[in-house]
Amino acid sequence: METDQIRARILAANKAYSSLQTIFRSKQIHRNNKIRLYITLIKPILRYVSVTWTLTQTAEQMLNTFETKILRRIYDPTQERGRWGPRWNSELYSLYKEPNIVEDIKIRRLGWAGHIIRMEEERIPKKVLNENFHTTRPVGRPRTRWVDVVHRDALQLLGIRGWRRRAENREVKSRKGLWHHIWMDGRNKMDPIKAYRFHYLLIIIIIIIIPPQTLLSAQLPTTHSLIFQYSMT
Repeated sequence: METDQIRARILAANKAYSSLQTIFRSKQIHRNNKIRLYITLIKPILRYVSVTWTLTQTAEQMLNTFETKILRRIYDPTQERGRWGPRWNSELYSLYKEPNIVEDIKIRRLGWAGHIIRMEEERIPKKVLNENFHTTRPVGRPRTRWVDVVHRDALQLLGIRGWRRRAENREVKSRKGLWHHIWMDGRNKMDPIKAYRFHYLLIIIIIIIIPPQTLLSAQLPTTHSLIFQYSMT
C-alpha cells in the first residue's frame, strides 16, 4: 500500500538524518548550511518516487511531522516569558522560507503529469493514464485516483482549469512552454552558484567530522551516491 511505502521513505530519510546528527546538533555550523544539508541529502530520500503518490491526509500528516521534527532541530527553541519552548509550525516555515514537503511533492507531481501528457501514445505511462480499467468496484466511496489529485492541485496551486490542454501546450511565445513555465514558478530551486559553494562546504564538514585515518583508508561516498544508497533502502 502507498502508506507503507511512505513509511519506508520516512524511515530511510530518518536514517540519513540520524547519520548527520553531529552536524545538526553543532552550534558551530550556521542554520542556513543545515537547511542546505536537509534539502540536498535528506529531502531527496524522503520524496523518492513521490510523484506517483496520491497523498492521503494521513500520509500528509506523517510527512509534515517528519519535516517539522528536523526544522525544530535546526531552529532552536525560543524563550518567552522566561520559559523555553519549541517554535510553532507557522514560525518554523516563516524562517524556512521554502514550501513544505507536501506542497513540494504536489508541485513535482504536476511536473510529472505534464511530462506524461506530452509522451507518445505508445508509452506505457500514457496508456495507463488514459486507459479505463473495467473492474468490479468495492462497496463504498470510490478511492481517490492519481489523476483526480493532479486536477485538484492544478486548480488549487496553479489556479488553472483544463490542465491536460495546458500541459500539451509547449510551443508558446515565451522562452519555455506554458506548463513548464507555470510549474517552474512554484518549484523549489537552488541557485547554481550557491549549490556549487555548498558542495565545497559539505566536503569541509566531512573532513572536520571524520577522523584523518578514515579519510586515508576508506573511499568516501559522493553526495549523489549517498542519496541513491538511502533511496534504495
